[in-house]
Amino acid sequence: MTSAQPLDPPRNIEIERALLAALLVHPEYSPLVADTITADDFYLEKYGQLFRAIVTCYRDHGKVDIHLVRDLLSSEGKTALSLMELGEMISEAALEMISPDAVKEYALTIRDCADRRRLAAIAQQAIARAYDRRVPIDDVTSTMLAEMTRAIQRRSANPLQPLIELTNRWYAQATQLIEGGDALPPKQLPTGFPLLDTIIGGLRPGELIVIAARPGVGKTSFALSVLTHVCSLMNDERDTPNNGVLFSLEMKPPQLVERLLAMQTGIDLVKIRNRGPFHFRDIQEITRAAAHLSETRLWISDTFGVTVPKIREHLIWMTAQGNPPDLVVVDYLQLLRPSESDIGRSREQIVGGFSRDLKALATDLNLPIIALAQLSRAIEQREDQRPKLSDLRESGSIEQDADIVMFLTREELHQPDTARHGLVTIHIAKNRNGPTGTVPVQFQQACARFLPLPTLPVEPPDLVSAERRK
Repeated sequence: MTSAQPLDPPRNIEIERALLAALLVHPEYSPLVADTITADDFYLEKYGQLFRAIVTCYRDHGKVDIHLVRDLLSSEGKTALSLMELGEMISEAALEMISPDAVKEYALTIRDCADRRRLAAIAQQAIARAYDRRVPIDDVTSTMLAEMTRAIQRRSANPLQPLIELTNRWYAQATQLIEGGDALPPKQLPTGFPLLDTIIGGLRPGELIVIAARPGVGKTSFALSVLTHVCSLMNDERDTPNNGVLFSLEMKPPQLVERLLAMQTGIDLVKIRNRGPFHFRDIQEITRAAAHLSETRLWISDTFGVTVPKIREHLIWMTAQGNPPDLVVVDYLQLLRPSESDIGRSREQIVGGFSRDLKALATDLNLPIIALAQLSRAIEQREDQRPKLSDLRESGSIEQDADIVMFLTREELHQPDTARHGLVTIHIAKNRNGPTGTVPVQFQQACARFLPLPTLPVEPPDLVSAERRK
């Protein structure tokens, strides 16, 4: 069996030389390609050095000539190109009429070859790591997927954006919102709780939102309320409803369906779990709710102890299938499974790694991720049972990584005679991009349903508050 011949790296030396020659003659074209390629995109290192020198000369001096370029290369210790070769390139370009469009096409060809080389390098590294049994398989897949994601994003977005474009885009969106009466910009997903949205600004792409509570408060039901609300809204870019994903590490799909039916119908959850007894009207409501849920674009994974790299795989697979996720919920953070590389690390370090990886995933895929979390039992030992960031169980770096941290509390659980029966208080303890504060919501425990308060109660007067962080 003969060994496979090594493949030649994708490249087009003639196009690289033609582009550089054109820029030497027409340096005013350099801004047209500066956003498309970098010096690292050139196959020949000396051509990449020349491109960087041309762009620098034009930026600093407003002109380019071979002496300026040669001096700059020499000052950096890069003398692979002689004056004679630079002169030859200028002569070649002077014989042709090179248009700005042609220069752009040259740049796109160079970038295409460079991206192919990068993808090939990622694949070769993945093959080498896959054959190395010392490297945990989760590390192999997560590294490859992260690098592939960055390579794809590099082709689709320019990381450097002029402030004037950002400002104009913001102003256009703000004007549209004011004229259209919308509550949030199009990329920010409403939670279904308007008072909460006024504080956190909805769910923003790239953000990690941590929702924490003690067991039994209702954090899973609250997350389901937000998730189903988002899935009920249209995605204007795709002209389809939003796609939601739930990684349920504690509850199996049949239990989730029962909870969703109870939330949709208002029928007692125990009655739905026991399959009755139902009134005729109950059956009608359940039938309508089941039909509605069957049209909801919500995907559920109940793999116990799933890892963050596996979550990344699932979400990339969904995108490849034409169903890019718009909101992801992980229930809950401390039940994620560590990878083999976490052996020997403390539990706090491991959980901190979960939050860092989820934040990186939200950023890479440009979507909001809600991670539910348990609060420490220490909160029950204090007289003041309002949660603090330090109450996050096995907190690690959760409070640092999260953009928003919210705590849910139900006063009736530890004060049976309270006047706030049926209320859950959302404490926004951290909000990287806005104020903190508290918001009350209605909780119908029998059907596990959360609802926004239609009107604010007069007493007590401090139910809703929002204070700017200092």
